[in-house]
Amino acid sequence: SPAALAAAASRKYYAYYVSLELDGKAAGLLLSAEGGEPVLRLPDDRTAMPPTVSYEPILLRLADMTAAIYDWIDKASKNTAGPRAMSLVAATQDLKESYRLDVQGARLTEITLDALSATSKDLARFNLKVAPAASQHRYGASTVTKTALTKQQGLGAGNFRLYIQGLESLAPRIRSV
Repeated sequence: SPAALAAAASRKYYAYYVSLELDGKAAGLLLSAEGGEPVLRLPDDRTAMPPTVSYEPILLRLADMTAAIYDWIDKASKNTAGPRAMSLVAATQDLKESYRLDVQGARLTEITLDALSATSKDLARFNLKVAPAASQHRYGASTVTKTALTKQQGLGAGNFRLYIQGLESLAPRIRSV
C-alpha cells in the first residue's frame, strides 16, 4: 500500500499501540521503540571477503510490563538469559496489527531505569537496549493482535531502598538516585 511504502521510505511508523512479544507471547506495551535496521558492511579493498550484514541495536522504552519482561531483565542481570525471539507490534486503536518487526536472537545488552526520587509519585520506566541477530519487517496483517492491554502494577520512582555495603548507616538518608 502507499502508506506502507511511505513509512518504509521514511523509517518512521505511527501506531496507537506498540506492544512487545517475547517468544510469541504478549509481554507488555512500549512507549517507544527504535532501531533494528540491517546495516551492510562492505569489506575494505584489500580483502576478498564478502559484505556482511549486522543489525542496529533496538532501543525500547517500556510502559506496562508483564512478569515475562521482569524475568528477562532478572536473567540478563545474572548473565543467564539466552537469545529470545522478540516482536515489536504496531496496532491501530481497534487492535488491528499494522506493522511488525520480528527479531531473532534478541539479547539484552543494556538495562537502565529512570531517575529515582523519594518524593516522586511517577512510575519509573525501564529502557532496554537489545542486540538482534536478525530482523524482518512485515506490514498490514490487519489481524487482531495479542497485545497485553491489562494495567500492570508499576514500579514507583519513589519506592526504592538503597544498599551500599559499608555505608548502611547513610542509606536511609538518600532521597534520590
